[in-house]
Amino acid sequence: MKIIDLHIYGFGRFENEFIRFDETEVQVIYGENESGKSTVMAFIEYMLFGFPKRSEKRLRYEPKTTQAYGGKLRIETAEHGILTIERKGGASGTVTIVKEDGSNEGEDFLQQVLGEVNHQTFRNVFSFNLDGLQQVNEIKSEQLGEYLFNAGLTGAQQLNQISKSLEDQQNRLFKPNGKNPVLNQKLNHLHELEQKVKQWSKKLDEYNRMKSELEGKREALSKSERAKKDLDQERTDLKHLQSINPLLEQKNTFENQLKSLPAATPFPEDGLDRFQSLKERQIELHSDRKHVEDLIRKNKELYDALHLNDDMLDQAPRINELESNFRLYKGRQEDYSKLKERIEYLQQEIDNEMQVIGQEWTEETIRSINTDLVTKQQLISKLKRLDQSVEEQKRLDEDLLHARGELEENEAKRTSLIEQMLPEETIQSYRAKVKDLTNQSPELLKGRIETLKSLQSASKGNSINRIIIWAMIGLGIVLTGIWMMQGDYIAGLIIGISLVGTGILLNKKGGLDNEQDLKRQITELEAELRYHQDSNDVSEIDHVNQLLNDQQQLAVQFDHLKDHEQALEKRYQDVASRYDQWEIEHHQTVEELSRWRKMVHIPSNVPDELLLEIFERIDHLKKRLTEQSHLKKNLDQLQTELSKFESSVLDISRACHIDSTHGIERNLSQLSRQLKEQMEKREEKNSLSVSIEQLQEQYEGLLKKYTQYTDEIETLFALAEVQDEEAFREKGKANEKYEKWTEQLQMVDAQLKASTDWKIIEHLENDPSKLSNLQARLETLDEELETISKDIDMVRDDCSQLQAAITHLEEDGTYSNQLHSYHLAKSEFIEEAKKWAVYRTAQYVLDRAKQNYQSERQPRVIKRAAGYFTALTEGEYNRIIAPKGEESFFIERKDRVVFKPEELSRATMEQLYLSLRFALAEEYENQGDFPLIMDDILVNFDEKRHNLAFELIRSIAEERQVLYFTCHGNAAAYLTEKPLQLPDRASLEVQT
Repeated sequence: MKIIDLHIYGFGRFENEFIRFDETEVQVIYGENESGKSTVMAFIEYMLFGFPKRSEKRLRYEPKTTQAYGGKLRIETAEHGILTIERKGGASGTVTIVKEDGSNEGEDFLQQVLGEVNHQTFRNVFSFNLDGLQQVNEIKSEQLGEYLFNAGLTGAQQLNQISKSLEDQQNRLFKPNGKNPVLNQKLNHLHELEQKVKQWSKKLDEYNRMKSELEGKREALSKSERAKKDLDQERTDLKHLQSINPLLEQKNTFENQLKSLPAATPFPEDGLDRFQSLKERQIELHSDRKHVEDLIRKNKELYDALHLNDDMLDQAPRINELESNFRLYKGRQEDYSKLKERIEYLQQEIDNEMQVIGQEWTEETIRSINTDLVTKQQLISKLKRLDQSVEEQKRLDEDLLHARGELEENEAKRTSLIEQMLPEETIQSYRAKVKDLTNQSPELLKGRIETLKSLQSASKGNSINRIIIWAMIGLGIVLTGIWMMQGDYIAGLIIGISLVGTGILLNKKGGLDNEQDLKRQITELEAELRYHQDSNDVSEIDHVNQLLNDQQQLAVQFDHLKDHEQALEKRYQDVASRYDQWEIEHHQTVEELSRWRKMVHIPSNVPDELLLEIFERIDHLKKRLTEQSHLKKNLDQLQTELSKFESSVLDISRACHIDSTHGIERNLSQLSRQLKEQMEKREEKNSLSVSIEQLQEQYEGLLKKYTQYTDEIETLFALAEVQDEEAFREKGKANEKYEKWTEQLQMVDAQLKASTDWKIIEHLENDPSKLSNLQARLETLDEELETISKDIDMVRDDCSQLQAAITHLEEDGTYSNQLHSYHLAKSEFIEEAKKWAVYRTAQYVLDRAKQNYQSERQPRVIKRAAGYFTALTEGEYNRIIAPKGEESFFIERKDRVVFKPEELSRATMEQLYLSLRFALAEEYENQGDFPLIMDDILVNFDEKRHNLAFELIRSIAEERQVLYFTCHGNAAAYLTEKPLQLPDRASLEVQT
């Protein structure tokens, strides 16, 4: 089965709504909250299975804003083709099934199409949402497995409830070793009563004899009572005959009176009243005819007295048109005056502007100049470029002047440095002198002495480390290089020569063998130090070193100025090159502006700075000239229209013989007034003509009615079979008596029929003797009744005595009560036992049904559900176990760990629930392959299992139709590219 479309007449919030489902893998119906998704699902269910009764708890979705309730649903089936199901109104709704060939079917045919699926099965298997899972959360955890079992078996939940109810009923009635159940209590009570009855068995003989005699007396009493009853009935019949006898006498009287009347029929019904009414109407019509004739005569006299001016009336359309256009004429006169004033003002403004821009300009020249936005933008662009070019020239002049000044300043600095620098030969001689003085310097001697003292201290250990010697030499070289790079040549040479020389000396000797050699060297160096300290060589070395340092600084500055001069020279050349380029571009800008002047015809004597202002004034003048030209054309047109209107007024005035020398307005007023008078006369004459015609018609109608009434009177005479009015009236009076007595006779007959059988009346009419001597016969019956009543009283006394003896024998009723209680208890026990047997049998049948389900259908459903559950959990759970004899499931994880359903997470339980639904839906394929309808069943799934569920739904949709309702846009977009959009709340409210 496949749902094609649906048409909602009125259902819930929908009114006259049409929804068509597309040919897609999964039909997604998307809508916001309260957009009607649940309403559409309920509509599909109710169309298939009927509206719920008002006594049911299910919502009926009756519309609030329309009387229409119901709609149509089109489905496609494999066996019957396309069917249209229509339900409207009623408790469950009247249903009509329209087949493809146009034939109609009813509810029986729909049941044949739906098969064994009812609305409960449809909701349990094919149409579902999260309500079932919400119920899962409400019940206790130990009941969850049984609930999921019920979800897998259609109707199982109801069967379990029935089974539990049967078991409760059985336990309430009987338990093998119980005391409180009903049957257990009744059985004990029955045993007690049986013992008491046995104690009375010895007294049964006397009791039976008296019972037998009592029965005989009662039988005789019954015969006497029956005889008395027959006599009572006979007495009642005689009393009845006595009561209806006066009615029978009245009946005979009326029948005799009717026979004595003259001929009263035939006569029309209500003939006299009808005849009298017709005569009165004829009299009224005769009076109305005379009145209408007088009115016709007076109206004709008034009509002939009215005379019309046809010439004036012929000109009526033109006069009305002129009158309606008069306000327009006055308005155009005002417009004409305003236009003249505006044209004069514009001319004055144009003359002033022409004086401002110069006398060489003319209107023709100004009109020829192109002042559109493109031309103006070109002018603005060229003037802007010219301004930018002038600004660029100023910047270039400043840059050129600045570059030339920097070159001159740099040259002056170089000249000053050259004057301060010494010749190279002089500098070399100073360096040689520093070297000689450095070898004998006190600082160097002090360094060597310190080094030897260190070695002397170290020699006490009888070894000198060669590593220390080479480190001393390396350190001397490094320090010398550092000080010389910093420009301090003297200090660098002193430290380097001291360390390197000492290291070399130690390295050559291979070490000092004894302390005496070190002391000797130290003594010699100290003596030499004292000698040099007494001289002035140190101050001379410092002076020469300072001189060399100054010369070195001057050389560095000179090199820097030389490099800087090259950079300044390059910058000057760049500025000069840019200046040359500017001259070319400036010339091009001037040429373009000149060409623009020629293009727009602006003289060359207009300064550049005034071009834009002149251009804007010219543009303003052009607009004013254009406006002036347009206004002049409008002025000419207005003049033409005014002249045309005035000419028309004068022509009509002359045609109607009216003096035209008083002015347009007065002429038109006089024409309108006279035309109005003529129109009123014509209207009055037309009204009189219509009135005369209507009166003529009224007169003819009155004459026709008078003739009609005469014909009706003749018809009454014919029906009464008379020739004149007098005979008609006499026969009418006889007919009144006939009808009166006939009515009274019918009333008597009705009373007789109501009081007795009509056959009895006919029998009495045929045999009047039965009504004779009624009183005497009643007296005889009363005597017989008195005698038989006395006999009955005597028999009753005998029965009472026997009953008293029996009662005494039973010891005031103890035996009878015991016996009655015994049989009553036995009867109650048997009835309760029958109930218990019924419950037991039903329990047995249900147990056998569950066993058949487990052995036949359940394994197939469980196997399919396990496959779906494995796919939804991506193999995390691979088996669903349903042990035979139990109503709960177990779920096996891939690591062989078994879980109860309540031990799973909520989302995993929902996935198990969904798997069971899908599996059971496949089990029902032989029931018509119903579509699956789901409403947001995946809201608790994570993204991964969400996607897996979507893929599973898509695979199912390849075999059957799937309708998925959702309020989540992402879900709708994932399942299909074109979801079906339900209207929103605001739209429905506006539509309503």
